[in-house]
Amino acid sequence: KIILGKQFEVIGQELRRMTGKNNALESHIGNLRGNLETVEAEKAEMVAERAALGDQLWNLNNKLESARIKEEELSKSLRLQGMNLRNLMLEKGQLEGINNVLRAQVSKLEASLEEEQLQHKARLKTISKRALKNIHRLEKVLNRTGLNVEKLAPLPKNMIMGIGGPFIPYHPDMRDLSGREILEAGLDVNLERFEKLRDVVIKLPLASPIKRGYVSSHYGRRKDPFNGRWAMHRGIDFVAKYKSGVHATAPGKVIRVGRQGKYGRTVDIKHSFGLVTRYAHLYRYKVKVGQKVSRGQVIGLLGNSGRSTGPHVHYEIRRHKKFMNPRKFLRATRNVQ
Repeated sequence: KIILGKQFEVIGQELRRMTGKNNALESHIGNLRGNLETVEAEKAEMVAERAALGDQLWNLNNKLESARIKEEELSKSLRLQGMNLRNLMLEKGQLEGINNVLRAQVSKLEASLEEEQLQHKARLKTISKRALKNIHRLEKVLNRTGLNVEKLAPLPKNMIMGIGGPFIPYHPDMRDLSGREILEAGLDVNLERFEKLRDVVIKLPLASPIKRGYVSSHYGRRKDPFNGRWAMHRGIDFVAKYKSGVHATAPGKVIRVGRQGKYGRTVDIKHSFGLVTRYAHLYRYKVKVGQKVSRGQVIGLLGNSGRSTGPHVHYEIRRHKKFMNPRKFLRATRNVQ
């Protein structure tokens, strides 16, 4: 019994030891299972993290590819811009060359224009002086006739003609006028004055009524060829070939054709400014009353009609029914300078 009891005790101890080991092993297995679960969880986390990293890496690769493409495009754009910049630099150089040429041409044109303006001013001065000289000539012609120049060709208001040319009253607007514009204004005044005087002169009876011949009796006091007594001769007698042409001394209109007492066959012509010319002792008429005639036109034939001692034409000039000396008109254009 004692031995059997000891054996049971030993078996019980061994059983308790085995039970303890088993419990320890189960505890260890439980720990291992816990660790395994932890590892599995960590593995799952790592897989998830790896997947996330894979996604990030894929995104990064995509971004990197996009960046590479953009870099290539940027490089291409930079190359194009570089080429464009070089082209622009070349064009700039070409444009600068063209600009230099144009500036040189402009400078040349400006110099040419300045020279042209100087020449133009010189021409204006020359023309103005010439016009002024012609004005003085025409005024001298008119003064020689005995007519009042200022009544026939009045000056514009506030203007005075003198040795130095026309006096042009100053106006504030003239402050901005250039020398050329002032010269042009003066020339316009001179030309206008010249044209007005010329229009007057061409209407005056300044020509001779005959082409060839001579003066046999002047205007003024003379002895009458019939009775020898002193008398007033109101015209000039021109001797020429019998039946030669007698010419109108200025443009006008015929106002009388016919016998006028001692004047014999007579033609009267009315001209501008109240002037009337008479051609007497004619042989024949070549015009009719109301007919317009020009200077130099034949208005009759030289004769011996009326109170006459021989073939001649008696020539008179009247203004407003007052006699004027024809000689002043005939000599008005002689030696005019």
